[in-house]
Amino acid sequence: MAPRKSLTLKEKVDMIDYHRREKCGVRKLSEVFKIGKTQAAEIVKKQDELLRDWHLNGNEQRIQQFQSGSGALINKAVIEWFSRIRSQNVPVSGPMIQAKVLEFAAELGDSEFKASNGWLEKFRKRHDIKFRSICGESSSVDMETVTN
Repeated sequence: MAPRKSLTLKEKVDMIDYHRREKCGVRKLSEVFKIGKTQAAEIVKKQDELLRDWHLNGNEQRIQQFQSGSGALINKAVIEWFSRIRSQNVPVSGPMIQAKVLEFAAELGDSEFKASNGWLEKFRKRHDIKFRSICGESSSVDMETVTN
């Protein structure tokens, strides 16, 4: 059994195109795309929904803009800010990140940027950010005592 592999929306659309073009079965799709048969069957079953999602908001232009345009600059600024704040043991919440990203977007002239909850979740996954309690003991340790 093939391990479950997470496919992007683009990969799923490519798989649907291949399925339609080659008129092949689920077994062939699972071999070509190196995924399980059940996963391939689910994608084929939900192809209309996936294609609609792709046409509504999953186009490559939007993805490329985020990776190379103003979105990349915004992302870089937010992660640098986040790292700096967390290194000072300041707790950071999701709404704080969303407010800060909107500030950076305004500074960079991107008036269309939306710091939605979906954006926040993707940002957290992209940078492996977990919202946990910060214990202050490490910052209150006397370094002279540690050295001795």
